[in-house]
Amino acid sequence: MVETIAYSVIRTIESVEIRKYPACIMATAELPVKDRNSAFRRVANYIFGGNEKQQKIAMTAPVVMREYKKRFTMSFIMPKEYAMLDLPRPRSADVKLEQVPSRTLAVLRFSGLLSEPAIARHSEKLLDALTTANIKWKDVPFTLGYNGPWTLPFLRRNEVAVMIRE
Repeated sequence: MVETIAYSVIRTIESVEIRKYPACIMATAELPVKDRNSAFRRVANYIFGGNEKQQKIAMTAPVVMREYKKRFTMSFIMPKEYAMLDLPRPRSADVKLEQVPSRTLAVLRFSGLLSEPAIARHSEKLLDALTTANIKWKDVPFTLGYNGPWTLPFLRRNEVAVMIRE
């Protein structure tokens, strides 16, 4: 079973959950949008041993993806047993380790493929629900993917999320 980051649901608005997430460490690759697939390969390579210690690190869920201003960011959350000093340095200059503080996110869950139209449609629904509830957010929505590409679309767990202003 793949480790999934823990969170607590603070509130539900329509089908949107307001969640509190703990601090975590992410391995992230940010590349031009045209290199979207390369971002996955770079971060995957890091956890499969492409690091200074050739150490394998367990895959976790969700995978965090964000597209903004012609840049694509893909992040893997490191297993909770690791502290920043325990993690080996990436061999690729495109992969960075970052400590992410605890945060509050608004999240809308959906199934199907993580296509651009589906992400746009669900992001709009998420932001409309927040606007109606008079909840302020910051930054742009991003996606959380929980399943591998071999999972049938109707069984997939996908989410769009946005950071809530606290």
